[in-house]
Amino acid sequence: MNAPDTGSILDYVEDKLSGAGIENSRMEAGWIIEEILGCSLTQIIAWTHPAPTGSQMARIDEFISKRSAGQPIQHILGYTYFYGRKFLVKPGILVPRPETEILASRALEYLRSIEESAPRILDLYTGSGNILLTALIECPQATGVGVDIDPAAISCAEENSSRFDLQSSTFMLTDIRKYLAGTTERFNLITANPPYVSTADIPGLMPEVKDHENHLSLDGGTDGMDQYRFLEANTHRNLKENGALIFELDPSLSPDLRALFSNWSTSQVYSDYSGSDRIMLVKP
Repeated sequence: MNAPDTGSILDYVEDKLSGAGIENSRMEAGWIIEEILGCSLTQIIAWTHPAPTGSQMARIDEFISKRSAGQPIQHILGYTYFYGRKFLVKPGILVPRPETEILASRALEYLRSIEESAPRILDLYTGSGNILLTALIECPQATGVGVDIDPAAISCAEENSSRFDLQSSTFMLTDIRKYLAGTTERFNLITANPPYVSTADIPGLMPEVKDHENHLSLDGGTDGMDQYRFLEANTHRNLKENGALIFELDPSLSPDLRALFSNWSTSQVYSDYSGSDRIMLVKP
């Protein structure tokens, strides 16, 4: 299409997205225009952004088409923001959720509370590396290892680590079962955002999740608890004295998880922004 008048590009993109059923259509329209025109949201709102060229309008329409087809906006843009930083995300990789920032915050709170000059972190199901890399940036004396079975995830995590110029992170492509069984290292903190959607519930997820994110990052088995049972049974020996395991959970699983970890010496559950149980920290 021909480029609309300078002041109407935001309305144009918003109308297209809204017509496709995108909930946050105006916000996402702003993100698309920012990315393609290389301008700020302030410029867009004030109508002072540069007029899009024909090729830029073609890209805008391409982005609109992909988003209307259900692709996550983060995969289309190639990045998302987590803990105030831009993280690369690639098609098929789990997009970090705002709730996971609570996990990062609680992990940092724990790291800062222990008397350890160089804490070691193990991040399981690392995905884009957002949890581990955030911890290492915020706690520069720490070092850590991220583990994932998905080659695309490990590639993305390594790329993010390079972008942040972190020498304190290592990412390993392997099944977490093999990794934990094969290492004798003990960590001060193990972080995890495991798959916790029950298999039967996956078809009912939003299309942008069920159709575009790796089901390995979603499927928690018949009741969503498979990976938590594994963590409870297999992380004891990989924790240092007074070490902790911290993980994200679905609020509906909170009673079962409290029961599962009832024999651990310490158990603390933290709420998300809506007041629902979201993060659990346990010590053997």
